[in-house]
Amino acid sequence: MALTRWFDAHHLQPRIRGEFQDIELAAVLCRDGEGVLAAPSTTAEQMQSHYRLVVIAELAGVRARFYSVTAERKVSHPAVRAIVGNTRLRSVRP
Repeated sequence: MALTRWFDAHHLQPRIRGEFQDIELAAVLCRDGEGVLAAPSTTAEQMQSHYRLVVIAELAGVRARFYSVTAERKVSHPAVRAIVGNTRLRSVRP
């Protein structure tokens, strides 16, 4: 479930002040008291140690989507294969 759907399902209407592609920029703003952010639970330890942020809640069922675009038909780089190895791959052709 996307974060916006989670808000809707719980009848919450947050004031969204910004949407960032760079989670580190969002973390700095939150550290400086400018709000809260949703971050993957896998980054919680880094957010706590590096930015002095604290976890206030874990949102069950909320998932992030990541997209990879390549001109190659087959993923050949070992690091990329490791990242996408357990994901659902879908080929989109023009």
